[in-house]
Amino acid sequence: MRGTRNIVPALTAFLLVLPMAISPALATGYDVQKVDISFDVGSDNSVKQTTRFYFSSPVTDGSINYTLNEPVKNIVVYGGNKQLDSKLDGEGDNYNLQIFLDGPVETLLITYSASGIVFHSGSVNHLFTQFSFEKEIPIVNSQLKLPTGYEVYQNSYNPADGTITSDGKSIILAWNESNVSGSILFSVKYVNPDKGFIFLVAFAFLATGIVAFLYFHFRKKTAEAFLKGFREDEKKTILYLRGKQTALQRDLQAEFGFSRAKSTRIIYELEKKGLVRKQRHGRTNKLFWLNK
Repeated sequence: MRGTRNIVPALTAFLLVLPMAISPALATGYDVQKVDISFDVGSDNSVKQTTRFYFSSPVTDGSINYTLNEPVKNIVVYGGNKQLDSKLDGEGDNYNLQIFLDGPVETLLITYSASGIVFHSGSVNHLFTQFSFEKEIPIVNSQLKLPTGYEVYQNSYNPADGTITSDGKSIILAWNESNVSGSILFSVKYVNPDKGFIFLVAFAFLATGIVAFLYFHFRKKTAEAFLKGFREDEKKTILYLRGKQTALQRDLQAEFGFSRAKSTRIIYELEKKGLVRKQRHGRTNKLFWLNK
């Protein structure tokens, strides 16, 4: 899984180091009865990850090693209700969080912030991480809370037997697994539907703008090609009549200062080309533009 840089925590209970020599009973490691895991995904795609281990019997003085494959921030560790000291060492894909115990603990809580487990593909976010365990865990309860306003993308999540609920603000996925051995993979794809809508609206406006630009651009080019071969006075008359569709000849004359003879000649030329039809209207002519 190195290509995806997923965080792979592993509770190595058998690596428990005591101040004195390890007795044979301790060397076999401590049994974990239950693990609770929660992921709180931020709007910046950082993930606050909290894991609580429940031991079958108290863990005595010493230290516990917790391994990861990339650095994390804001580490806080509790043994029972007491905060414990810890130290993170390593580089590359090998990091060890050494947790120092100063008394027996029945539960161990580890929380930190991770920024390398959410990936992006367009508007889709993909959280991907994996937990590994040295021994079989009878009960593993997991919960993942999405950022406010986000939703699961096309029911894409793993483990597949999860349930989806809500706290009224955020979508929450929950899993209850039994007898987990080896590792457990968490994968969730999620999106912000509002951003998707905004993107679609922006795309629609952009597409409309492009279509409008192309329409008017090619219409202008077509108009320029159409007007080639006409005299300037004929071009003026064509543009005038095309804009109005219907006009009186006397208004055309007044618009451009044409004499009656000049306007009659222009109309005659356009009639021959099938562009204009005239109809007697009192002491002038009513002109109809025919080329749509």
